[in-house]
Amino acid sequence: MSLAEAVRRIRIAQGRTQAQIGKRAGLATSYVSRIENGRIQPTTTTLNKLAAALGVSLSEIFAIPSSDPEPGHRCPVSSSGQCIGGLIREGVQDPPNQSIHYNEEELHLLRMADFLIHNGDPGVRKALKTMLDTLMAQTPQKS
Repeated sequence: MSLAEAVRRIRIAQGRTQAQIGKRAGLATSYVSRIENGRIQPTTTTLNKLAAALGVSLSEIFAIPSSDPEPGHRCPVSSSGQCIGGLIREGVQDPPNQSIHYNEEELHLLRMADFLIHNGDPGVRKALKTMLDTLMAQTPQKS
């Protein structure tokens, strides 16, 4: 399930409209729609606003429900149309027209996480998930 699908699934499960969530998050309804349709990838700040408006943690937005009919994620696509995971593994820091720029340390962290996700045994992935869930819960929510 993609991030867009997760936001939409949570909103619909709560019986809320895009307009209601947009108003609570301080976002235009059209912006919420573009996020839910996968046309744009929200920033961390916007994700924090959406999570607060939905009354859930960031970790819940990233979670995959056990009832997901399509297990596994499709690769998120960058503005250049390439798989972000592929870009990370290839070492491409900033694809054309992309506003997010990773420094060397950030790229290293992404590569390590990507490696552990794809090559770690289930125990390693579970430990990584637990650690990330804990860190996400401790990260202050910016308004």
